Amino acid sequence: MSHCPGYLNAVNQDRLYIAVSRYIGVHVKQGPFLKELSNTLGIESTGFSLIERLLAACGAAGSLCLCVVISAHLTGFDIPDMLVTSLGASAVLVFTVPHGAMSQPWPLVVGHAVCALVGVSVYKLLGFTVFSACMAVGLSILLMTYTRSIHPPGGATALYAVIGGDAVHQLGFHYLLCPIALNVALLLICAITFNWFFEWRRYPTHWFKLTRVHSNGPIQKGDNNFDSRICRDDLIYARDQLDSFVDITIDDLELILGLANEHRAQKRMKKNNESSKIMRT
Repeated sequence: MSHCPGYLNAVNQDRLYIAVSRYIGVHVKQGPFLKELSNTLGIESTGFSLIERLLAACGAAGSLCLCVVISAHLTGFDIPDMLVTSLGASAVLVFTVPHGAMSQPWPLVVGHAVCALVGVSVYKLLGFTVFSACMAVGLSILLMTYTRSIHPPGGATALYAVIGGDAVHQLGFHYLLCPIALNVALLLICAITFNWFFEWRRYPTHWFKLTRVHSNGPIQKGDNNFDSRICRDDLIYARDQLDSFVDITIDDLELILGLANEHRAQKRMKKNNESSKIMRT
């Protein structure tokens, strides 16, 4: 009971923040209660601009339309037959998070291929049951981890192979080629082409270049009592110690650290200049 007053004060403080935000029409910093709730729920603050949001939305929508129309034209199938729900999830990744580890070409292509193969195989062996549908997803995850091709939409590809109905079941292993392989290939081409026109969205991430920072060399962390020079091998070692999949590439991690280092250096230079001015006066 002794903690209630502090908790209630935090809640009331957050209510005040929300009320002020709504009244003046601008964002006001969250109070401790909402901040803790956001951290618990995993609500991250994003730096997406309006242009970036529109590019992601338009790129995904336009590419999906092209993929389905072109694949239907090439195969002679009806457009609804070419619609696979997992393709929509892949479009979200490659156009919203083009530099994410799960969005890269290898996970995109191999992940879907592995999952389609597993889904069809499980259906042929076990038929259409709840158990077989669950097994298809579980085995797909296992194989994606071994092939280093973790791509979440692939789980839906495996599941659809089992529960997709007679139209999908009749395709057999041709399901891998059409609609899966054909649509994934078209989506990959669209993603590369669309993102190429925007330097900060270059896809795959290996082609992404940001001229502001060259992060090939060691990155200075700042004033610490220990050796703060971090190289690529250090980042790889630290990532491996987590023993968990991290959806960020080493290249992007180097870039983030490089930008942070540049910003810190600029702040330090500004502070030194201000100190010099004060000493002169």
